[in-house]
Amino acid sequence: MTTQHLAPQRLRPLLLLLGLALCALAGGCEKDTWKPKEADRKQIVLHGELMTLHTGTVGSGEHVSESTYVLVDATNPSKLELAVTLGGSFLDAEGAELGTLQRQSLRLPAGGTRTFALVDNKQGAHPTASGASIEVTSAVQLHYPDQVTITDFAEYEDNGRVVVAGYVQNTVERIGKALVIATFYNEAGKPMQRPSTLFRLERKARRGVQFVGPPGSVRGTLSVGDIVY
Repeated sequence: MTTQHLAPQRLRPLLLLLGLALCALAGGCEKDTWKPKEADRKQIVLHGELMTLHTGTVGSGEHVSESTYVLVDATNPSKLELAVTLGGSFLDAEGAELGTLQRQSLRLPAGGTRTFALVDNKQGAHPTASGASIEVTSAVQLHYPDQVTITDFAEYEDNGRVVVAGYVQNTVERIGKALVIATFYNEAGKPMQRPSTLFRLERKARRGVQFVGPPGSVRGTLSVGDIVY
């Protein structure tokens, strides 16, 4: 098991933000008027055979701790944009449950793949964990375009590791914050690290972004996580 740093996730749950974004685009909404439309969650492909376990520093401020977490990819094979939520539990070598994974939601574009970082829900370490049971707990249809996007993506090798770069673009006339996520993979296609940085974005503005992968990384990606306006 390796020890790596996991950037803190301090923003509100994605599904709540999705509802607020829809209401904002519609010019406001009343209480309980927005209801998510579920897609078939069974269609989501989990790449469990490539998932990796890590223990590292999570949280921030008074909430920093050493916690075990799972990096796992999920693919949306449909033609719909989906907000997908994963959950599950850690397992030991005998298959016994050791702890529960905190659920995480990400936007998966049609045909796209994203890396989830599922942390122990009590931010605890599980040194005897040898695997995890992962499940798709929700897949909600999205009917509005990305408000923050990655443009001009570039990837290059630098002394035995991969560097990814590009721009994070705010497409709307509102000031907001967006979590930009990078994933780095080894030769076997397994995720090695998933660092992230929170960007403040002015109206219709874009900012340069770059992440340097760990030694041995051969491929990297950039994506947008939680967004707050």
